[in-house]
Amino acid sequence: SLEAMSQDCPVLISDSSALREINSNASVYFNPDNEVEIKDCMNRILNDVDYREKIVNLGKIHSKKFRWDKTLKETLKILLF
Repeated sequence: SLEAMSQDCPVLISDSSALREINSNASVYFNPDNEVEIKDCMNRILNDVDYREKIVNLGKIHSKKFRWDKTLKETLKILLF
């Protein structure tokens, strides 16, 4: 999902606590057991330009928080110290 965000794609994703923790408010969440909700989320992203742009912009901002150099630095701190 972070890769999609970095490429200006709106992200629709299953509503689970782990995914919300990673994706924050930069995704559209749906109940994977509710076909109507999935359809409604997809239709909104496809048809509501302002909403889609909002999700895309939130995704761009959010994805920039995750950088490989930062991940490497933090991982090395844990492993080496």
